[in-house]
Amino acid sequence: RDDLCSPGGVTGQDAVVEPGSPAERALIFLCSAHREVMALLEDAPRSGEPKADAQAAVFELQAEDCWFEFLGKANAFLVAYGALSPDPRVFEFKADLKYIGSIIPYGKQHFEACAEEVDWRKYSEKIREILNQHLKVTGLSTIIKLRSMSEPAFWADFKVEGEDLQTAAVRKLVEMKKETTERAAKNPARYGKFSERIQKLIESFQQGLIEASEVMGQAKETAEAVQEEDSAYEKSGLNELAYDVLKILERFKAEDAVLTVAEPTATYGGGKTTSAVSPLHGAAAEIDELYRTHEEASSYWQDKAQSRKKLLRLVRRIVHPLALSDWKALASSIDHFAVGHYAKP
Repeated sequence: RDDLCSPGGVTGQDAVVEPGSPAERALIFLCSAHREVMALLEDAPRSGEPKADAQAAVFELQAEDCWFEFLGKANAFLVAYGALSPDPRVFEFKADLKYIGSIIPYGKQHFEACAEEVDWRKYSEKIREILNQHLKVTGLSTIIKLRSMSEPAFWADFKVEGEDLQTAAVRKLVEMKKETTERAAKNPARYGKFSERIQKLIESFQQGLIEASEVMGQAKETAEAVQEEDSAYEKSGLNELAYDVLKILERFKAEDAVLTVAEPTATYGGGKTTSAVSPLHGAAAEIDELYRTHEEASSYWQDKAQSRKKLLRLVRRIVHPLALSDWKALASSIDHFAVGHYAKP
């Protein structure tokens, strides 16, 4: 490769180019980009086994700033490879192209806890084909594939031991970040604490403060807690949206407030109530019913400023006896939640 990367260097009888030509300049750029990205990995052992090599490279990069430096140089290398292809001289770099392509998905999970698949679309069609095929053939696509909590494979990771534990821990953090972030975006009152817990776990793991086994233990506990929260409304006597509203109201309950418990006289929000219902439960059910049935919550109410204001005034009447704190913040939370969950076409 040293000969290849010297000015005018060629490989193959059909690769003759004029000095200073676009192909010659593209080769020089490719050689430079290759040299720079591989310099960052010079201490990483390579066994020829794609999974082990990718893991070793990610470990060698260690710090987040090193990772992002690697990403920049890897991108330059992939772009340069695509610029020279289909010149036969690119084949000298194909093995390292696959090597870099294996590292990127692992690193994105480890350093960024990235839940999205790597997007190769900015590279040439040939590079996309090579990398996607490489990940598929080597089984790396399966290893880096994310699962949801509803899939048995998600829970099977918690039984992993030995060398695969590190990979499982990285994947589990990414999966849990996705699960908790999506839920917290819909209702931070219910799921915000889980999202924060996972983020702290990610930071501790990236900083080397905890081992993979401990990560898996805490991730499992959090996953089970999220599952319990998912079904918690079933025991509340409220439907799921009314229960979400309840959790919002509870955030604004004064610590020293004493709310008397009233016997239920009706089923709230479609749920089945068999025990006493607190005023907060009753208010949550009323707010749920309000956004479902009130005339101000008709078609496209979410796009009408006046309708939203009128509905919030009605919400205020409902919650006024509860002496909740910070009406302005509460109104903003209720309005944001309602627009996201009670919107009507």
